[in-house]
Amino acid sequence: MAVLAAKPAQPKKLPPLPKDAMVFILNTDGSQPAEAAGLEAKLLKALREKSVLLVDLDAAYPQPAPPTGGETLFKEGKEAYDNLDLDTAKAKFSEALVKYGQEPTGATSDRIAETQVFLAAITSQNGGKTVAKQLQAQLASALVMKPDLAPDTKLFGPDLTKLMEKAHADVAARPKGALHVQVTPHGAEVTFRDLVLVAPVEPIADLPAGYHYVAAKRAGYLPAATVIEVGAAGATATLELKPTPELSQTHQSAGALVAAFGAKALPAAARSFGDKHKCRYLVLGHAETQALQVWDLEGGGRLKDLKLSDSPEMIAAVAEKVKVFIDKPSPVEMEVKKEEPTASDSVLTKWWFWAAVGGGAAVVAGTTAGVVAASSGPKRPFSPVLGF
Repeated sequence: MAVLAAKPAQPKKLPPLPKDAMVFILNTDGSQPAEAAGLEAKLLKALREKSVLLVDLDAAYPQPAPPTGGETLFKEGKEAYDNLDLDTAKAKFSEALVKYGQEPTGATSDRIAETQVFLAAITSQNGGKTVAKQLQAQLASALVMKPDLAPDTKLFGPDLTKLMEKAHADVAARPKGALHVQVTPHGAEVTFRDLVLVAPVEPIADLPAGYHYVAAKRAGYLPAATVIEVGAAGATATLELKPTPELSQTHQSAGALVAAFGAKALPAAARSFGDKHKCRYLVLGHAETQALQVWDLEGGGRLKDLKLSDSPEMIAAVAEKVKVFIDKPSPVEMEVKKEEPTASDSVLTKWWFWAAVGGGAAVVAGTTAGVVAASSGPKRPFSPVLGF
């Protein structure tokens, strides 16, 4: 009787992953302290400077369109102004300022200042001392918001130079205060006037009393902004950027992978993560211990025993090790060398060196890392000569 043996099914070959990397520094529950977020941002910046391909987080986690209530009112006011309907224009511009305060992420300091200039232009159509004071105050408010303001001469006529001189004098005479900007997470990009800062930021001092606009953003997070009044005692603007729902889910998944740092091999969820997020490399940091690993989600290789630090020099050094691994990933685990061998550790005194040479093993040079052989026996000591 003939016996037919079934041919074992061949494992399905997975499509190659894009060679991009993602970077996360998290707790194992997916949470991210403000300091860890800042460290993550610094490492991302260092990797970009070394031309490491990174997943575009703005594209991966698109944000909702900003509110348009203020802009709609501004455009309606501008249309009424162009049609010489000044009463309607004044009402629309005034409503726009209120809406910008209610929906600050739909505004900019330039747009708020421009709206104030149009209101001043409408005021200038009338005469009298009371009107002159109101006009000066409106232009001064616009200058507080945008110090380099240069209104269109067509809006005011030949008296604009004198009006601006008085407005500048008004601003200079106002009491000065400091604006404290508290932003979470760290690493967010803070915009104030023409300044672009990275949170946490130092207090912005010597600001004239009045209303100021400050905004913050970070890829993958919902933006935040505020219009805040600064006085002689100063003011504090608190901006909290919350991750998009999609990024929150990614944090949960990445946190679960951080929990697998001690595993002998990459968990199956690692490859699924790469397929979902279109990345081959995953740079994972543990927020509490500051341990860092780099995973090759396609080849299964892993760079271990890196340590995070807030030092710019250490971040640059870590980024270089990450780049070296990504440029030429190992098919097995890599351990970062912790110290140079001493004289007593000379390779010539090791029994396994002579055994290897006797067996025809190839001798290769190694400087920063050694390949860890996947065997059931005890781990051999690292040799910078053999490379394992």
